[in-house]
Amino acid sequence: MNPTMTPEEAADRLAIRELIDAYAHCADRRDASGQMALFTEDTAFHVFMDSRSSEPTYVLHGRSALAPVFADLNQYQATTHFNGQSTIRLDGDGATGESYCIAHHVSLDGDKRTLMIASIRYLDKFVKQDGAWLFAERKLMVDWTETRSSAPKRGETGKAAAMKNRQVWLCSRPNGIPQPTDFALREAEVPRISDGEFLVRNIFLSADPAMRGWIADKSTYWPRIEVGDTMRAFSVGEVIESRSPGYAAGDKVMGIFGWQDYAAAKPQQVMRKVLEDDLPLSLSLGVLGLNGLTAYFGLLDVCRPKTGETVVVSTAAGGVGSAVGQIAKIKGCRTIGFAGGAEKVRQCIEEFGYDSAVDYKSTADLDGAIARLCPHGIDAFFDNTSGAIHDAVVRQINVGARIAICGTASYASWDPWNEGPRPERHLLVKRAIMQGFLTTDFAPRYEEAIAALAGWIRSGKLRYREDMQEGIEAAPASIAMLYVGENRGKLVIRL
Repeated sequence: MNPTMTPEEAADRLAIRELIDAYAHCADRRDASGQMALFTEDTAFHVFMDSRSSEPTYVLHGRSALAPVFADLNQYQATTHFNGQSTIRLDGDGATGESYCIAHHVSLDGDKRTLMIASIRYLDKFVKQDGAWLFAERKLMVDWTETRSSAPKRGETGKAAAMKNRQVWLCSRPNGIPQPTDFALREAEVPRISDGEFLVRNIFLSADPAMRGWIADKSTYWPRIEVGDTMRAFSVGEVIESRSPGYAAGDKVMGIFGWQDYAAAKPQQVMRKVLEDDLPLSLSLGVLGLNGLTAYFGLLDVCRPKTGETVVVSTAAGGVGSAVGQIAKIKGCRTIGFAGGAEKVRQCIEEFGYDSAVDYKSTADLDGAIARLCPHGIDAFFDNTSGAIHDAVVRQINVGARIAICGTASYASWDPWNEGPRPERHLLVKRAIMQGFLTTDFAPRYEEAIAALAGWIRSGKLRYREDMQEGIEAAPASIAMLYVGENRGKLVIRL
C-alpha cells in the first residue's frame, strides 16, 4: 500500500475493485438485474468486439437498455470471468480505470461441448452516488478470442455433463426450531423435464419463518415435509429449458422450487414471472415477493387502515413488518413497531419510518409501553408473533379494531398446543375482528400488489434491507438465524 494513501482513498479503491468483481460475479450467476444495478441510470455501455476498431460494435445508453447484452450470456451453458490486474485513477467523487479479464464461455450442442476464451479489457468511468461507486461508462474491448472443443468427463454427455444438482434435504425431524444438524447436503443429477415442465436454475433461495411449520407441524396449510425430502422453499431463478408453452428459456420465475440448484417445475409451482428488470432480482423473494405481498394484502385487505389511525406491528424490522409499517405511513397512519434489540429499534425509526418502536427484549412492562405510545388506543394490529406482545396489544385495542394474524413466531412449537390469555372478551366488547390469512388467498391480485410495491420502491417511499448469505451451504443454518433474530433484513441465499 502506498504510505501516502489516505484511509478514504484506500476505501474508495477497494469499493471500486469490489464493483468490478461484482460485475463478473453477476455475469457468471446470470443475475442481469444485479449487473444493471451496478450502473448509473444514464450510463453508456460501449462494446468493441475487435479492440483495434475505432468504432464500437454497438453502444447502449441508459441502465434499462443493458438487459439484452447481459441476457446474451444465457446462450452459454456456463461462464467464468477471471479478473486480473487493474489501474484506478481517483478524482473526488469520480474515477477512471482499466481492468483486464479472461472470460471462459462453455457451449453445448447435444453431446458436443465447446470452450470460447476471450481476453477482455474494460475502460471505465466511475462515479460515487449516495456513498456507493457505480459505472458511469463502461467500454468492453475484446483483444482476442480462442475457440476449441472441450470434451466432457468420461461417461458424461449432453447438458447433464456440465451440471450437477446440489440439494439441501431434511435428515431429522426437529421439535422446535430447525437446526443446521437437521439438514444435509447431497448431490443429484439435474432432473430431466417431461411435457408440461420446465427446468429452472435457481439464482437466489429464500429462508422464511414459515418453513419451521412446514417441517414440524402436522396441521399446516401444506403437506408436512418428510425426512428425506429436499427442503421446500421459495426461490427465484431462470428457465433454461422448457417443454411448457407458457414458459421460455430466459424467463425469470419465482416460486416453490426448493433449496437446490435446479428444479423440474410445473406451472402451478410458480408464484409469478419476474418482469421488473430495473430492480434487483433478489427482491422477488422479499419486498417484491412473499414478504411484500403479505404486507400489502394483510395490511390493506385485513387491517384496512384509515388515515390518522394507529397501526401496531410486531417483528417490525423484519421483511414483512418493515414493509407493513411503511405502507401504513404511505396511507397516512401513525405507526408503532415492536422489535428485538436496540439496533432493530433504530432500523424501525430511522430506516423504515416508524413513529415509535419498542424493544420487547428489554421492556418488562409491555402494557405500560403501549399505553404511553398509544394514548388513544390501537386501531389496527399486524401480528407476526402471537405470545406476550399479542396479549398486551389486544388489551388496548379500540372499538372496531382489526387484527391480522400473519405468524406465530414467538412459539418454537405447537406440539403440545400452546395456551395463554383468552382474547374473546376483548374482541366482543370492542366489536373487533381478528383474522388469519395466507398470501396465496390473494393470488389473482398479485400483479396489482407488485405494481404498487415496485412503484413505491422506485419513488423512494418503500425501503428494504437484505441479509445476503453466500452459497447453498448457508441454507441449513438460515431458519435458526431467523428465530434468534441474527438476520439484518430479508434473509436471502445467493447461489
